[in-house]
Amino acid sequence: MEVYRELSPETLAKIESDSEAQRAFTREMERRVASIPDSAAEFFLLIMSFREKGFCPDSRTAEYLADLTAAPFVDAVSVPGVLPTDVDSYFSYVDSFLDAFGSIDHIPVLGYIPNFAHRDILKTVNFYLKKGVKDFVFEFNGHHAEVLYPNVQAVNRLLRRDVGEDFFIHGLNVGPGAFRRTQEITPSKDFLALLSGVDSIGAKHVRKKMPVRVWNRLSPDREKGRRLFARYDYGYYEPKIYAKDFGHRNEEGIISAGAVCRNPTASAVKLFNAERQALETSVVRKHLSEGNLLEHARTKSYLRAEVERVAAEWKQQSL
Repeated sequence: MEVYRELSPETLAKIESDSEAQRAFTREMERRVASIPDSAAEFFLLIMSFREKGFCPDSRTAEYLADLTAAPFVDAVSVPGVLPTDVDSYFSYVDSFLDAFGSIDHIPVLGYIPNFAHRDILKTVNFYLKKGVKDFVFEFNGHHAEVLYPNVQAVNRLLRRDVGEDFFIHGLNVGPGAFRRTQEITPSKDFLALLSGVDSIGAKHVRKKMPVRVWNRLSPDREKGRRLFARYDYGYYEPKIYAKDFGHRNEEGIISAGAVCRNPTASAVKLFNAERQALETSVVRKHLSEGNLLEHARTKSYLRAEVERVAAEWKQQSL
């Protein structure tokens, strides 16, 4: 389960210079972890992210980020995400972060792979491997796996060649695919990432900017944009439809589908989907180890077309 916190350079500067602001920040993160049901997470991965394009922390700021991310209440941390414009400035930032983090040996660190072009993504993975980092957070930036499958495939191939099977990839900001708010059921294209070589995914945090007039029109009915993940067919269901189709089933999981359907707040929907996807991920891994993942995925009606399309494209890429 990812514990995600978006930062701005201004917020970070305030935390760094104000001891009370820093305490408030760390208390907030600790409360966020404590509020997540154990069933929704195999481990807690802390991810901090900056969304200002072109921002790369300097060496001093990178050192402070290393101290700030080494939280005792999580199991692993990621190099804080940024949106760099070139690989050289990014590598300089990561160098400073990892040098500082190297003195903190009680918590694993995952490398962050920005939404670079294909060639620079492979350079980034090789850079991290030389630093002894073989587990990664892969930035999807709101896209789904059907869009970025060549990059996912290339990273998996490189890692298998250089480190074998002992690596881990978490998908950050994996998008569910575009859908109309009037659609009651849509394919879970974000979950497609788990069928394409990513080990875990979190919720999409990036938001499309929209005119104020559009936001004001949509905001009174925010629940129309919320969907619940169904393990039965890999569809995303509007809460009232999920309750009608699956409300009678005794589902695995601690978070009650009935309670979420009656009150589909943003946080409740996010936790429900995280738990159900975590449970389904263990099933996906079992089928992967047994060599019959594609057959399993083909039984999921709402994602079958996408699975077949991506499988065909992968086959063509490997010829």
